Amino acid sequence: MVLPLESSFFSVLVFLLEKLVYFENWWYEVIWSHWRPSSTTTLDKLVKRKEDEIWHAVIFGKDGQVRRIFEDLTNKPEARVTFPNVTGNGVAAFSPSSSPRDTEAGAPSYRPDTKLQKAVETDVKEHGVFDRDENYEMAVQARLEAIAERLANSSRSLTKKEKEQAQEWWSSGPFSLLWMAIHQDHKSDVDYLLTEHNQKLHKGNGSSNETVLHLAVSKNDLDLVRDILEKSSYTSPHTYINARDSGPRTALHNLVSSLCLPYGYHIPGDLNKTFDILDLLSQHGANIDALDMSFRTPLHMLLSRTLNRKRFWPEELSTIPLDRLMDKLLQAGTEVNTKDFQGM
Repeated sequence: MVLPLESSFFSVLVFLLEKLVYFENWWYEVIWSHWRPSSTTTLDKLVKRKEDEIWHAVIFGKDGQVRRIFEDLTNKPEARVTFPNVTGNGVAAFSPSSSPRDTEAGAPSYRPDTKLQKAVETDVKEHGVFDRDENYEMAVQARLEAIAERLANSSRSLTKKEKEQAQEWWSSGPFSLLWMAIHQDHKSDVDYLLTEHNQKLHKGNGSSNETVLHLAVSKNDLDLVRDILEKSSYTSPHTYINARDSGPRTALHNLVSSLCLPYGYHIPGDLNKTFDILDLLSQHGANIDALDMSFRTPLHMLLSRTLNRKRFWPEELSTIPLDRLMDKLLQAGTEVNTKDFQGM
């Protein structure tokens, strides 16, 4: 009788163990896994917070702040080249972007100990299999750089307070981070975003749907136009040089328009820069005969707006370098027989 009793006891024990395992799995799947915030959810929230920090810097901060945030995030050693600053009494003074912890002797990396980077490390550990520590470090670094790439190409619609600060009261629709850095004249940040990240330069901004090239041309900024066309090794100018705004006008239309606005606006001060920009656009494949919504080429725009100025502001007609601009367009091979919607 002993053997049957032992057999029954073990059967009951196995049954109870199976139920215990089942209950444990159920507890994890139904209760614990839903109550415990996942690392992905936490990471998403921290990335959003970092995006808010970057946008606050580009709108309310000074030039260079956006660059430092990105360099801290992506573990760039140069982000700390200037830190700490040594004061007159020989004491190290740390900026807000650094701390004594960043310069501890024997630190394995330059990466500051932030919540976002900790969340990335946790997420990589949970979803990756690594046979060596260096593979883990590479995965963390790659993830941080991917997050930085996403943030560098972020866009957003401005709040009322942000519009007031950026003096964009009438604009609606999203703006890219690069567009806003250009608008705020943050040259160091613009240079960093163009050279270090794969910018979507064909992307339209605001209600006018202008690209950053439209904006640079409207500012008559030769250096900026050249940087956009030549500094970004990620994007070919052919993908955006003929991009159109809501007009739909190209950057070349904007350039001509800036020289002969029909409503008494100012003329660009440095006309030589304007002509150099025209040459630069032509060299990089700008369509000299691009049509706007009225089927007007840049040549049409030049002539029609010059006639308007002659009609309403004849005393200002001499300020338009018509001959020089006409020669530039003709040398670039503009079509002279194209007709607009009025047949002109």
